[in-house]
Amino acid sequence: MSVSSHYQPPRRLAIMVVVYKFFSECFPIYPLYAVMFADRGGLSTAAISVLFLVWIAVAMVAEVPTGVLGDRLSRRVVLGCSPLLTGLAFVSWWLWPVFAGFLLGFVLWGVGYSLQSGCFQAYVYDELAAAGCSPMFARVYFRAEAAGLVGQVVAFISASVVGPSGYVTLLIVSAIMAGLSGLSVVALPPETTAGQRHHEVRPGALKHAMGQLRSHPQLRLVVVMTALVCGVGAGLEEFPPLYYRALGLGTQWVPLVLVTVLVISTALTMMARRWPHLSLTRNLLLVVGLMLLVLITSWASLPVALAGVVTYQAVIKLSQVLAHNSLQECMTGSARATVGSVQALGAEVVAMVISAGYGLGSRVIGHDVGAMRLVALVVAFTCLVAWGSIRRGGGLGTDVQTARQVAQVGAGYIAPKPTRRDSGSPIST
Repeated sequence: MSVSSHYQPPRRLAIMVVVYKFFSECFPIYPLYAVMFADRGGLSTAAISVLFLVWIAVAMVAEVPTGVLGDRLSRRVVLGCSPLLTGLAFVSWWLWPVFAGFLLGFVLWGVGYSLQSGCFQAYVYDELAAAGCSPMFARVYFRAEAAGLVGQVVAFISASVVGPSGYVTLLIVSAIMAGLSGLSVVALPPETTAGQRHHEVRPGALKHAMGQLRSHPQLRLVVVMTALVCGVGAGLEEFPPLYYRALGLGTQWVPLVLVTVLVISTALTMMARRWPHLSLTRNLLLVVGLMLLVLITSWASLPVALAGVVTYQAVIKLSQVLAHNSLQECMTGSARATVGSVQALGAEVVAMVISAGYGLGSRVIGHDVGAMRLVALVVAFTCLVAWGSIRRGGGLGTDVQTARQVAQVGAGYIAPKPTRRDSGSPIST
């Protein structure tokens, strides 16, 4: 009998996390803002890469502190502040369309992103666990992520209708959608674990958790491999529009191509519950295959090259969602947002290296196609080496309860005894 026949998530929670994710991703400026920096601000690809690096750097600095806030304060408040800061970023780009204004916007967006990155999954998982429905996390989380992708589809279609001539309109609408996302937090169910988390999460828990991560190889592998998979997707997320144009695609068609990516990603994410326990080692091999696909098709005609990068963009989102689910299943305790933020920090380090490599490659080689080839080759080699290292070291283990106990110790707490419901969801290699 399926899990869904035994557990039903709280209806209000299941609905409102979907609404929240829809509004928090429905930003019409998103598919065109890299192009906007070039058209409206006159920035080069190298200068745009600097902005992306600053964005990632700010998120890195704020990642763990905001994760601790998500464990010590109300996660609803933290989640509400996240899109509001993003909305202020769009206002900055609207009123100050120069490098400094774009930089300020990315600082605001970086902090806003870090507020949500570890907190959202932690909020959903803990509230489901409090209702006795933790096995439903994958279902609820995948639906919320799919809703976010639908929001992007709506935004991208809007961007394609308005086009490059309407950057100001797109920025204003994006700021409004960010405000609606912040207001939707009011309708999220009140937290049932806030008091317990405030009591359990000690000021020294982060230092102790990092020490345990160093001393427990299995937990470290789960966190590091999840960071690698998610970092690859984040590092190349902003560059495809520039790559499209370098291939010869007109700017007016960029949003439509991205809509195609999102439609495929949404369908794959909705089907992700069919593979909720895809191993991280197989996930790494999936990333290797995607990078090689982009590399090989980059020498082909425009339709084939577009098909290659569109496939990468669609499937890498599925890979990220499955990796996040694997990490959540391995964690227990009240510091879930902090541990998730540590993983997100690692992902941002990977993303920063990839973004820097792309920007340097575009400057040295002279065009975005060459930069994409360079990054694809290096990322494929790195993931293949990581996969080989895991296989030689014995993999990630086969018992999810063992992984949960290790994760619990890593967070600085004593793991609960195994229960019948906790056994039987293997994380295999």
